[in-house]
Amino acid sequence: MLGACTLNDLREFVESIPDCAFVVINQEGRFVYETLNLLHAERIGMTVDEVSGRTAYELMEREAADALEAQYRACFERGARLEYEQLMTIRGQTLFWRTSLAPLRDKSGKITRLIGVSADITRAHASRIALEASEGRFRTILESASAGIVIVDADTTRIQLANPAAETLFGAGEGGLDGLTYFDLLDSNSRAGAAALNEAHLGGSAAVFRGERRFQRLDGSSFWGEVNGAPGTDPSSGRRLWIAVLQDLTAVRRAEQRLLDAIDSSVDGFALYGADERLVVCNTPYAELFDATPEALAGTLYQNLLRRGATKRVAAGILRADQVEPYVNIGVANFRVADGSAIEFQATDGRWLMMRQRRTQEGGTVVTRADITEPKRLAQDLEQARRLAEHARALAEQASRAKSDFLAAMSHELRTPLNAIIGFGEIMQQQMFGPLGDPHYADYVGDVLASARHLLELINELLDLAKIEAGKMVLDEGPVDFAYVMKSAVRLLQARAARKELTLVAAHARAPQLFADERALKQMLLNLLTNAIKFTREGGRIAIECDVNDEWITISVIDDGIGIPANELSGILDPFSQASNAWATGEIGTGLGLSIVKGLAELHGGTFNLTSEVGKGTRANILLPARRLVAPPVHADE
Repeated sequence: MLGACTLNDLREFVESIPDCAFVVINQEGRFVYETLNLLHAERIGMTVDEVSGRTAYELMEREAADALEAQYRACFERGARLEYEQLMTIRGQTLFWRTSLAPLRDKSGKITRLIGVSADITRAHASRIALEASEGRFRTILESASAGIVIVDADTTRIQLANPAAETLFGAGEGGLDGLTYFDLLDSNSRAGAAALNEAHLGGSAAVFRGERRFQRLDGSSFWGEVNGAPGTDPSSGRRLWIAVLQDLTAVRRAEQRLLDAIDSSVDGFALYGADERLVVCNTPYAELFDATPEALAGTLYQNLLRRGATKRVAAGILRADQVEPYVNIGVANFRVADGSAIEFQATDGRWLMMRQRRTQEGGTVVTRADITEPKRLAQDLEQARRLAEHARALAEQASRAKSDFLAAMSHELRTPLNAIIGFGEIMQQQMFGPLGDPHYADYVGDVLASARHLLELINELLDLAKIEAGKMVLDEGPVDFAYVMKSAVRLLQARAARKELTLVAAHARAPQLFADERALKQMLLNLLTNAIKFTREGGRIAIECDVNDEWITISVIDDGIGIPANELSGILDPFSQASNAWATGEIGTGLGLSIVKGLAELHGGTFNLTSEVGKGTRANILLPARRLVAPPVHADE
């Protein structure tokens, strides 16, 4: 008996079994795999030695092992054959087995082993589950689908099944379509096409159908619907069936009509071509390009329309006859790319049009043509205006350079005789070669010297401004003690300020050391102080302040003078500009001082601005980049 045979005998026996086979032995309540055949070992991805001597708990997850142990124990205790199905995962494989388990006895009749023969039914189990799930899903889909679904017997054309959406679509209650034929739901004009399809199905040559049909509801009203029909066979009876999915197109047709109305009312050309490159629909402006109506062009190939357009262009003299085919070939190539790029061309009536072509998801092509005649004319006018402005700017720059060159040349020419006049005037004023005689001559000489010196000052300012505007002013930069510059400027102008009883204050304690052109820095400060003295009333106050932050070094000259009207601030920095209220002081300058300050500040990489209020005074600010700071402010005696 097998229960009493040796292990080798057992192995030979299980190898002779054509299915997966194994032997289990009970060792003090533990069921251990004694052996199994090679087929079984290969199916679970292990060797015979890897399985032999091990329990189910050592080979698989606990839940599956518990289930197997229960089967082994039941067979051992009952002493009778049993069958079971078991799902288990071994080494990453999920397998489903159907096993027949039988006890093996020794000569005394005692059960010593269990032998199992297993069939791998994983695929069959999966198919059964899939079928059950599929049937469940089909019922769920059928009941919950928003589209109407009907199953029709092709032989009788009677409706075998209709979902709730189909019953609602035709105005029927639950079961309201039972007993009706599919043709009962069709408008009389749609029945012939449906009958032909049904005959083809009965003849074995039907195919999936998609199209539009006119249906009628149970109350007699009609509607357009989309039909997706598929031929099939009832697996139980073998009868031919139609499965039809129905969708109400009423809302779609209304939307299409609204879209067509909107397209046709557009002033731009619009066309839709199908995947076969034939015109599906277009609006009137598009059709007018071909001297036709939209209805007449429907179904025309794109290349034929191109050729018709090319013929018109030949007649208009825009295209030569030998250029027609190349024109058509290029147009078709662009049409097939349809990447949305803009293509501009001139129509035979002289208008300029912009065409764009884009591919649709269904493989068709949308073509739009917009009249860009007016924008193009405006663009041309704008380009012409830009060229004129560029030319005017070039002329202005040329005139400015000519002016600057002229001023520079004239300044040099005028300084020579002026220096001679000043020199001889000073000799006469000092009477180095004897008395002048009449005392009036001394007064005249003083007037001559004052006028000559004023003129020389004007010429020097003109020369500086000309150099700045011509880009010929070269800075001599180096470390500058701004406290010293302030002291020098105040000392030079102190007497002039005193004549008007003005208080002149310089904040020496906040004066930093800068990297700048000392002469230019001093000139800027002198120009601002001179202006402040001119336009500050007697008894007023003028202050010089300096402030340093992370971005700017700000040098300010602040007065409580007459101020500048707000509407004149923007133009006051232009050369020769004067504030309108300057005449009231009797102190009229050249109008160059502020322009020179602005130019010198910009040469240092900075800027210059003014803030002012009439009757309260003016604040003039020179802003230099903080990178020009050599050393922070140090305290100095005022």
